[in-house]
Amino acid sequence: MHDGERTNTDETNNKPGKGRVEPHNRTRAQAISNDEEIASRERSYISCSPASLNPRNNGQRNKISEKAKQKRILLDLNQEVQLQVDGYGIFSKPVEDKGLYTGYYDVVDREQEAMDFGTMGKLIKDGNIATINDFERYLRRIVNSMRKYYSDKNSFTRQQADHIESRAHPIISVAREKWSNLTSEVRQEDSNGDNSRNRRRQNNNEGDIHKKRAKRSRYTQVARKK
Repeated sequence: MHDGERTNTDETNNKPGKGRVEPHNRTRAQAISNDEEIASRERSYISCSPASLNPRNNGQRNKISEKAKQKRILLDLNQEVQLQVDGYGIFSKPVEDKGLYTGYYDVVDREQEAMDFGTMGKLIKDGNIATINDFERYLRRIVNSMRKYYSDKNSFTRQQADHIESRAHPIISVAREKWSNLTSEVRQEDSNGDNSRNRRRQNNNEGDIHKKRAKRSRYTQVARKK
């Protein structure tokens, strides 16, 4: 290659091409266009992030998780109480109105008074027994219905019913403690989530301020070079 040709080529490469804008030749309009493109990409990234799609997702997940754990506590409580107080299976399922219990539902209202551990388990799963207090109230129905049917305190079934509450009390106390600890954990998680969201919001606001300052600085530099 001749020296003259090399010189011409070098000069051509050094010239700003049609698709190339040298930093010192950028116009204000081009700077604004570039900044808007960057901002558009950032907005697109933020809008597609999972947390931004629904800022309450964490709180909703916590609530769902809390309800599921509370239901687990109640189901375990029902099973544990039944094992401890109903070794003979007398109160495990609805009373059949025959044999030893002939005329039972003439004395005990089937809908308002009768109760058993099997039915309580279904009520917990359906959400009708949703708290420890609910559990205790339905447990008392088992006791009271048997006391109502067996007026004789020396009856074996009546004696078994009379012991239910005293035997169940320590088990219920443990379940209450678990319930309280769970509630405290969920509140702490919600508090941590709120603090984290506030920090992100503050950081985003500070980032916006820095971007605006940087943009104004670039505009000033471009204007001075012009």
